[in-house]
Amino acid sequence: MISTRATALITSATRVAYAITLVRQTESVREAGACLHKFLPTVGFDPNHDCDLVFQVNRPTSDEKGRFINRLAKWESIQLTTLHIGIGVPPLPAVPSRPPVYAARIYVDVSTDADNTQPLNDLSELVVELRGHAVSIAENGDTR
Repeated sequence: MISTRATALITSATRVAYAITLVRQTESVREAGACLHKFLPTVGFDPNHDCDLVFQVNRPTSDEKGRFINRLAKWESIQLTTLHIGIGVPPLPAVPSRPPVYAARIYVDVSTDADNTQPLNDLSELVVELRGHAVSIAENGDTR
């Protein structure tokens, strides 16, 4: 695992984070909302009617050693459009150069306390734990 090799190079740190981004392309922004709906049982929205979904929450916890662990997650439906922008006088309109792309995106950032000043010496084990939190959030969605 890459994280094991990387943490072997670092003997100590005061803050550690593990982040992942997952993107699933969809046919529409509504389909993106429907993809995310099953991961957000705590959020009341109707993917057939609601759009422009962005939900972010930090659900902190503590590890076995009593250290504060941030568990920040963000779910969003996105639309990407590439535009050609002409320069001239008078200003030229921006024109889409291809059809829009739609997707559901999940971003998870699990980290130790930003206010910590004590060295964290168990980096390999800590990264494994942070990764476990990140994967659990990505697989199970927003749970309390």
